[in-house]
Amino acid sequence: MFSETIELRGHIIDSLTLPKVLDQIVTRGATFNIVE
Repeated sequence: MFSETIELRGHIIDSLTLPKVLDQIVTRGATFNIVE
């Protein structure tokens, strides 16, 4: 199983970065976990 950790910083909600990244993950058939 392949695994990768990404880190996002800044205004990830206001700039719609978070939903765009999550959409790309799901579009590729992958899953994600959000860790604070």
